[in-house]
Amino acid sequence: MNRYAELPDEELLTMLKDDDYQAFNELYTRHWSGLYNTEYKRLKDMDLSKDIVQDVFTDFWIRNKDIDIKNITAYLHTAVRFQVFKLVSRGKTAPAFFELFESITSTSLNADGRIVEKELIGLVEAWIAALP
Repeated sequence: MNRYAELPDEELLTMLKDDDYQAFNELYTRHWSGLYNTEYKRLKDMDLSKDIVQDVFTDFWIRNKDIDIKNITAYLHTAVRFQVFKLVSRGKTAPAFFELFESITSTSLNADGRIVEKELIGLVEAWIAALP
């Protein structure tokens, strides 16, 4: 039986600080599909959504000792959202910009509202800067 499956996210995060790959694997298993589904609804692109979620988890593994996370779900959703903002600001998903913007602004994740607000401001500024 997998003892990691019974542990809360907070304990897995503590174990992750000691490079416990199984703790990372359990967090990945718990959160991957929710992140993917959220991004697929926004982007309507399976491969791009998978790539974004994979990139977020790769970065999470690399930086796990440098970041202090209190709420893993909010952290991961914010990180994925930020990756989408970067894509939009680079013009790689420009045709879907308005739909994406509307989707992001209508989400009700109150715990990270200030972070979302800052990201949205950055997104709008980048989009405006890209205008001819």
